[in-house]
Amino acid sequence: PPAHLFIHHQPLPTLAPVLPLVTHFADVNTFMVQQVIKFTKDLPVFR
Repeated sequence: PPAHLFIHHQPLPTLAPVLPLVTHFADVNTFMVQQVIKFTKDLPVFR
């Protein structure tokens, strides 16, 4: 399940260990978006 779902259900003191997960999740999302953009640019349809 996505990491951001857990944040709202946890009290603040336990939030700290979750933060690296969230930043990693954001990095993966950014990477995937970049790959999709790169892929669509290579398709003849989008030129």
